[in-house]
Amino acid sequence: MEGYLTVGDMYNVREALVQSVLERMAPGFQHKQYLVRIGTMDVFVRLLDESREELEVQTNRLIPTLCKLMSDPNVDVREAATNTLAHVMLVFGEEISNSIQNRRLIPESKFLVMRAKVIRMTFENPERHVVRQVLNVSI
Repeated sequence: MEGYLTVGDMYNVREALVQSVLERMAPGFQHKQYLVRIGTMDVFVRLLDESREELEVQTNRLIPTLCKLMSDPNVDVREAATNTLAHVMLVFGEEISNSIQNRRLIPESKFLVMRAKVIRMTFENPERHVVRQVLNVSI
């Protein structure tokens, strides 16, 4: 039947659209204006909430960039990066946490701050995330 999309076709279109949006957003993480960097991270978190499966590979590629943003000269960017990484850890679980720690992408002190945010976020909204696997926390 010509002109009709199957469910598989619709999924592929959705995945391609999400990837296209993320590719277009990528320069925003490095933008010279700090508000653009913060806004880009906010949009990424929202996109991640909507399209987790489609973003797993791209998210892994973004981890080093987000870790660098935790050392940004602007305090608001650092805070947004910490919150974004904590959210990524909540969504994807232990693999992200282990990857950051094993690759030593951020200092241990910043990693501990981020884990504290993950715990706080977990107790604020426990049904949304896979935190039990990340931190072995009983809720």
